[in-house]
Amino acid sequence: MPHPAPSAASSAFPNAALPFAPVLGHRPQRLIGRNQELSDFLAQIQAPPQTAGGIAGKHRQKTTLISGGKGMGKTALLLELCDWAANAGYAVLRPAADQDAAADLIFHSQNGPTLVAVDDVTTASASLRHLASAYFSLLAEGRNVALVLAGPPVPFRKALTDSVLSRLKLGTRVELGPLPAGAVQARLQQALPQDENAASAHDLATATQGHPLLLQMIGFYLSSGNSAADALAFAQADFSDAVLRPLLAGLSPIDLEFLRAMTPDAGPTSVRDLRERTGWTDNYLQPYRARLINAGVIVAPRRGCVAFSQPFFRELLASEPL
Repeated sequence: MPHPAPSAASSAFPNAALPFAPVLGHRPQRLIGRNQELSDFLAQIQAPPQTAGGIAGKHRQKTTLISGGKGMGKTALLLELCDWAANAGYAVLRPAADQDAAADLIFHSQNGPTLVAVDDVTTASASLRHLASAYFSLLAEGRNVALVLAGPPVPFRKALTDSVLSRLKLGTRVELGPLPAGAVQARLQQALPQDENAASAHDLATATQGHPLLLQMIGFYLSSGNSAADALAFAQADFSDAVLRPLLAGLSPIDLEFLRAMTPDAGPTSVRDLRERTGWTDNYLQPYRARLINAGVIVAPRRGCVAFSQPFFRELLASEPL
């Protein structure tokens, strides 16, 4: 078995021009499965300011709000949108979330179309409120300005309830979900060693459950010369370190008891089964259900059921004490 390449979860992994980028916050050479988002964004920034987005009776916006769980590709999509905007003739500004970029936006907008992209928005900071105020003032003047914000779902939604930032909710919402299975399989097929059976790409794609970061991790190990089985094993270990354990780190023993009661099921778990396995009343169970959904640990795929939000959650809980 080939020796595995350096851990994909390591922050020291370089953001080189590789086919796959198996590190949080890095962008692969090719973004897949986000064609609709890219098409909508291009139509938005190419439209004249007075016809872009928004609703009648309001200053119309070129605002894109990207949210998604850890590793779902928020930063990768934001960077891709920045490139598309630059190719469309926009000056692109990428301030940090705590950096006041209002003056820069005003200055650049005097010379032509300008886009500001802010990643990792978790709070309605004074600098972000100042930027939004400048943005709305420029929109009112008919300036060709655009704004892209990205952040994790719960704090991002909370930030947008701010009295100033709430007006941004008239923009385009992009909630990143799993990638299409066919696109994932095709991408992994290209990375398979020549001696691997083509069916391996289907099996690997199924294992990713459409998770973008897991796709990148598996693809990285495949392109490093590992077999499909080894690539999946290495990627699973890295994914657990980079995504799963951080999600579980802040949970209480009762939270973990809730999650372990879900592990016997290969698919979604009914709330009825949870009550039977834990012995909890519905009034006791429901607050923990809500808490774990808000934390991004579980999802509610349909009424009366819950499921793990990430691949390999069940395996991690079953394999080691937490």
